[in-house]
This record gives sequence, C-alpha cells and structure tokens, in this order.
Amino acid sequence: MKKVAVIALISLLALTGCSKKSNPAPVASNSANPSASQSTSSYTGQKQDGTRCGRWQANADLSNCDLSKSDISRQQLAGANLSGANLTSATLTQTVLTKANLSNANATGAQIRGAQLGFAVLTNANLSGADLSATNVGGANLTGAILTGAILTGTTYNDATIWPAGFDPLAAGATKF
Repeated sequence: MKKVAVIALISLLALTGCSKKSNPAPVASNSANPSASQSTSSYTGQKQDGTRCGRWQANADLSNCDLSKSDISRQQLAGANLSGANLTSATLTQTVLTKANLSNANATGAQIRGAQLGFAVLTNANLSGADLSATNVGGANLTGAILTGAILTGTTYNDATIWPAGFDPLAAGATKF
C-alpha cells in the first residue's frame, strides 16, 4: 500500500511541475490518515513559478526555490525552510508557516492573508506590497524585513515579535494580543 502511495505522489508531483532536486525520503499520502506526516523532503533550488503545487509537508526544504506566482495556499509548512525563496506574487493564503525559515525570501506582492507565521524567521525578507492581513506573526523575527506598502490590517503580534528597526506595527494596522 505504501509503494502505491509513493507512486501516486510522484505522479502528482510530475503533473503539478513540482519535482525534487535530490532523493530524500518521499512524502507519501496515507489513505487511512491523509494528514500523517512523513520524513522531510528537499526541493532546494527548484523552479515552480505559476503552478498550483501539490501537498508539501511540514519541515520541507524549499530553500532558494522559485515559487513566484505559485498557489501555495492552505499548505501545512510548519518548520519549512524557505530561506532565499522567490515568493514574488505567490499566494500563501491560510498557509501554516509556524516556525518556518523565510529569511532572505522575496515575497514582494505575495498574498499571505490569514497565514500562521508564529515564531517564523523573516529576517531580511522582502515583503514589499505583500498582503499580510489577518496573519498571525506572534513571536516572529522580522529583523531587517522590508515592509514598504505591506498590508498589515488585522495582523496579530505579541511582545515576542521582533519588528524591523523604526517600524510601528500599530500605525501599520497590526493588533497586539
């Protein structure tokens, strides 16, 4: 049964244009428990721009991937490594990115509404023009992040959230909880 699930996943990845660079253990769908977590997969450096990518798992290595214009909404990417990723104009609506590493990522114009970015690392990330409305950034580290024109209406944060020097989250529409 597990072999069939792996073959089905490989087929899905081929259809969506999402492929692995290396040969780590595959993400397998479990028909008895579709949300069952498997081992970490690496997609480092892949180009997936403009695609609706299939289901990735928590802790996935998507570092330096070109995910521009991709639809990554409603994914479970807690702890994922998206450092250096190109997320320009990508859709990450309601995506779980808790404790994810998005350092040096370019998310210019990305739709990140309603996402979970609690305790995520967004150091030096470019979030210019990104829509982060209704997003949770409690405990996130945004040191050096570029937030020019970012929409933060209804974004929630806490005392543990680290903002860029001189940035006023309340003036930008964020709410402290």
